[in-house]
Amino acid sequence: MRLKHNRQEVIAYLTKRDGFFCFICKKPFDHDERPTIDHWIPRAAGGTDDYDNYRLAHRVCNTKKGDL
Repeated sequence: MRLKHNRQEVIAYLTKRDGFFCFICKKPFDHDERPTIDHWIPRAAGGTDDYDNYRLAHRVCNTKKGDL
């Protein structure tokens, strides 16, 4: 499924699919915290912009992960 929705719709979809926690550190988000949308397989490594490749992550965790 390709990204055709706005950021909030993507976050809502991923929350329903995976839960409201960081895929990288496994800790939950605070209710007022805005998660980032992480590419599980980075685009630099051939990852796609499909929902199947998206995961929610804390901004700090996503930044540390980078293109790994």
